[in-house]
Amino acid sequence: MKKLFSLIMIVALLAVFVPVVSAAPPAQGQEYIIATGDWLSKLAEKYLGNVMAYPAIVDATNKKHAEDSSFAEITNPDLIEPGWKIWVPSAEEAAAFMGAPAIKVAVIGKSVHPYWANVEKGVQDAGAALGVQADFFVPTAEDVAAQVSTMEGYIAQGYDGIAVAPSDPKAMEATIKAGMDAGIPVITLDTDAPESVRLAYVGTSNKAAGVVAGQEMAALLPDGGSVAFGTGSLTALNSLERMEGFREGMGDKITVIEPVNNDKEDSATALELANATLVANPDLAGAFGVYAYNGPAWAKALKEQGKVGEVKIVCFDATDEHIEFLKEGVIDVLVAQREYFQGYKSVELLTLMAQKGIEAGMAEYGVPDDKIVDTGVDVVTLDGLADYDANLTSLGIPHTWTP
Repeated sequence: MKKLFSLIMIVALLAVFVPVVSAAPPAQGQEYIIATGDWLSKLAEKYLGNVMAYPAIVDATNKKHAEDSSFAEITNPDLIEPGWKIWVPSAEEAAAFMGAPAIKVAVIGKSVHPYWANVEKGVQDAGAALGVQADFFVPTAEDVAAQVSTMEGYIAQGYDGIAVAPSDPKAMEATIKAGMDAGIPVITLDTDAPESVRLAYVGTSNKAAGVVAGQEMAALLPDGGSVAFGTGSLTALNSLERMEGFREGMGDKITVIEPVNNDKEDSATALELANATLVANPDLAGAFGVYAYNGPAWAKALKEQGKVGEVKIVCFDATDEHIEFLKEGVIDVLVAQREYFQGYKSVELLTLMAQKGIEAGMAEYGVPDDKIVDTGVDVVTLDGLADYDANLTSLGIPHTWTP
């Protein structure tokens, strides 16, 4: 009798203290027999992860009933009976029925700027075209911790794919691995993290684009001279590769002023450094803007010091602000990234991997062996501005300027 009593107590304690583990959303639909105390919203939360998805269970069960009378017919979701056989659809089927995209992907940018607004438009357009949920996040200013915490949130929510532009590739490696370990395809855009386990990089081949920038500067300065750099990072790979490429493309008549100006992605600091460089180097022949705001910083400094035309500017990107300085003759050459396509193609690739599997998706998308999906650049000068305008207009990329 004591043994029986002890056994009963153990069972009772286990029932109280052992937590009930929620079922994972079914990959395929499954039968379920209603038990006492069940209600459809409770089952929707347990099996589909959404308490409001119970209409999908009603619809799926009634469709089964039409084919097989052993399934219940649910006419009132609030009135179900123990012993009824119902059908719980897959999470994907339920999402489709509820009108929510079955696939969720996310893109993480670097900082608030018109450049990243164009990336976001590409993300949104691709999401709408493909019928997937495509979310975009960018911190107010470059913030590695914010990128990491946001990506961790997407991983915890079970997104189907994540693209990230790491401000510090080394610092992002562990989070990229965490995503991959969770079964979520992770790629990079704009800035690569080649030593991480990321699957691919979508964006500018930054060294090749840097070579183009250096060649353009060499053409502007046939007799050579000193050139100053302005960048927002000495750790981000896109910055390092652009500067490396520039040095390669500029030839042997140009010298670079050291140390390189590093404003840590602060436009006000960039302007201060540009002005200080012009004062300290009265014979400066050229200025190279590595990040989107660096070119305008150089342009503003030249205007403030009355040196427009004396110093040639070659810089990355072509926002409305860049174009106005180009039209004024303050900036000479823009190396315009196709940032819209970085966002668009990232969503395309992630969606295909979610639909077909990683290897099949990458193969179908044509990802090359080096895993770099190069979106290319446009060299924009005043003479070619009309053609560039026509291209942006055809893509629906917003811009307020006219040629």
